[in-house]
Amino acid sequence: MSKHLINQTNVNGIEMVLECGYDRPTGSFFANIHSEGDIYYTSLAELGSKDSGWLLTVTAEHGLVVPRKMMDRLAIEAMFDGSNDVIEHEPYTQTESDRRLLQLGFRQQMPSVLPTDNPVWAWFTDSEEDLGTYALLQSKDYQAYVPSLLCDVVPQEGEWPVVDEQDVLKRLETMHARLLKGAFQKHPGEGIGAVLNRILGFVPAILQLESKLFVVFSDHKFVQDKTGFWAGDSWAGFSAAKVFGPCEVTAEEGENCIPIHEAYALASGALLKVQSFGVKSIADDDLCASCGHCNYRPGDMSSCSKDWPGYQDSDGYLKVCFASVIAI
Repeated sequence: MSKHLINQTNVNGIEMVLECGYDRPTGSFFANIHSEGDIYYTSLAELGSKDSGWLLTVTAEHGLVVPRKMMDRLAIEAMFDGSNDVIEHEPYTQTESDRRLLQLGFRQQMPSVLPTDNPVWAWFTDSEEDLGTYALLQSKDYQAYVPSLLCDVVPQEGEWPVVDEQDVLKRLETMHARLLKGAFQKHPGEGIGAVLNRILGFVPAILQLESKLFVVFSDHKFVQDKTGFWAGDSWAGFSAAKVFGPCEVTAEEGENCIPIHEAYALASGALLKVQSFGVKSIADDDLCASCGHCNYRPGDMSSCSKDWPGYQDSDGYLKVCFASVIAI
């Protein structure tokens, strides 16, 4: 049985100790949380198998974050049936982004592949509000939590700015305030994508980091070749379009496949001139009368689920149909 210990300080200065690990005989994770000698939680008396989703739910419910290096080590132990190591990790001080994500009911996701230099680290939620996924974007120059619905398009030339953490925090504060007011309630026939667009505004994203292409879709599904997540931790229920490069691969059943150069043409052409700070919130009367999943005004499109479902309105803002099977 392995044992990992980490001291963690939240934004209010409260220190907690997380002790967790992987138990080889039972094939389960365990967790103990304490502070200054007081035990806040222990799983030792609980029966049943406990997977990575359970561990990260417990940590999130108690306001704790599993740093990336520690997460990578736990993932490796789960893949290779544990170890006998006892590791004390470097203390971790939570960021304001951590606090906001936990406050909104998000929890982290453990990778189901060997750790790589992939700079994307996912958070998700399966709460009733269904607010979508977040990613921790890391490179040599910056680190920021970015909601998938707020990501912008960053061409290879780097002419467009990456959403910085301060902008993300402002959006998180807005989301939390509106969540408390019940603003995320769906209208009849309205998809969650339209809800998010109506409340916050939404720009689907193609994000370029360190010469690697990452694609975030409007149905909140993040896909990259050779990157996976533990089965059963909520990703399997989402449908998604896929972008391959080069796109010579036949799309899997139920998925669309378009070449990367076409995706860039769609994203960086005249159709899309919106930057992260210029997203327009969509009013209720912008929803399509025919399908309820679009933010088109009736009459703008003959069929909002065929072809590329986007156009620019008179103000220069992008309108996107969330019923489309190609949501980029």
